Amino acid sequence: MTAATILIPTFDHGPAILAQAIASAQAQSVTDTEIFVVGDGAPPESRAAVEALAAADRRLRYFDNPKGEARGERHRHRALQAATGEIVCYLADDDLWFPDHVEIMRGLLAEADFANGLPGQIDGDGRIQGGFVDLALPYFKRIILERANRIPTSFGAHRLDFYRRLPQGWNPAPGTSPSDWHMWRQILAMPNCRTRSAFIPTGICLPSPQRRHMTVEQRAAELARWRATIADPLQLARLRIDILAQAVARAGREAEDGRILQERSQPRSPGEIEAARADLVQRLAQAEARIALLQATLAAAPPSLFSRAKIARARVPYLRAAWRRLRGRPAS
Repeated sequence: MTAATILIPTFDHGPAILAQAIASAQAQSVTDTEIFVVGDGAPPESRAAVEALAAADRRLRYFDNPKGEARGERHRHRALQAATGEIVCYLADDDLWFPDHVEIMRGLLAEADFANGLPGQIDGDGRIQGGFVDLALPYFKRIILERANRIPTSFGAHRLDFYRRLPQGWNPAPGTSPSDWHMWRQILAMPNCRTRSAFIPTGICLPSPQRRHMTVEQRAAELARWRATIADPLQLARLRIDILAQAVARAGREAEDGRILQERSQPRSPGEIEAARADLVQRLAQAEARIALLQATLAAAPPSLFSRAKIARARVPYLRAAWRRLRGRPAS
């Protein structure tokens, strides 16, 4: 058995973009992995590219499939029948992980069945976004089960033995529903499903719908630039701070207007709301501790890089105002 199976589904992005995601998987701090690239009617060039890479890295394996129903979900299920990883992590073929993504997921899944990283996103204009997801809070589970997905493909992971207990596993999503959302809902609906969420960003997604104006070459070049950023420890620390800042600010807004602490359809007593508020503050404090560690990394930078650290630190103070609001105090 290996530590982790990494599954990368691919359709029509082609080898130039796919190669960047594969390189991200190969660069993980956990090296005891198997990397499954699962084609869904992918062009022959994708298979050739993966086989060329596999000649130098025996962890790689390509699953060549014709175009399947919907988004080829059943191809993923069949590939997982050959998996030997203790855990399974998914990576979209146009996303990138930070080097410790699998390591963090492995740690969380030592005590859980399903886990998620804190998702970062680079929008079509290059702006950094962050989403806060804490599956320990009922609010987020209800959102995913009933309304919308908050965990992109590249940020969900589960134990393989848990997957094999699911009623179906990967199967075509109904209508236009995203395949990852369909999968996460099935997982979270399982009785006694244990969940854990990371409080540190573990990667970035670069959504295709926001990049329709870009050529394949431009998208591959963009991914290569972000991979270079991720490979630099100081730039990675800065990127994580930016994502955390956005994620916690979003959580603060949701808590402030009552979306996290009180559902309109489920009125709660003042005591229950206060308990939920205190729980959320504690969890956001964990994110604050992560920011402090990242700032310490930046503070240790050589003097020539001081301006970089100063810029990153300047993005953080407004988080404290959000947390003060969560505690019921004035923002300033």
